[in-house]
Amino acid sequence: MDVNSIQLLETKEDEEGNVIMSFDMDDESSKMMGELGLKFLLYCGALDISTEEAFEILGKEIDKKNEEYVKQDPYELIP
Repeated sequence: MDVNSIQLLETKEDEEGNVIMSFDMDDESSKMMGELGLKFLLYCGALDISTEEAFEILGKEIDKKNEEYVKQDPYELIP
C-alpha cells in the first residue's frame, strides 16, 4: 500500500438498506481521516447544524455544480 492511500476493501448492504464499507489505510491516512472528521464536527457545531443537515447542504451544492457542468458545451472544456 502506498503512503497516504485509502483502499476500499468491501461494500455490503444490510437488511435495512444501509451501506457498510470497509477500508484499508496507512497510519497517516487514518490520522488525516480522524482530523477531517473532527473538523467537520466542529464546523457543524459552530454553525449549529446537525451532521445530517450539513450533508444535505453539501449534497445540494454538489448537485448544483453537476448541473452547471452538464450544461457546459463539451468543446469549451478542451483547452
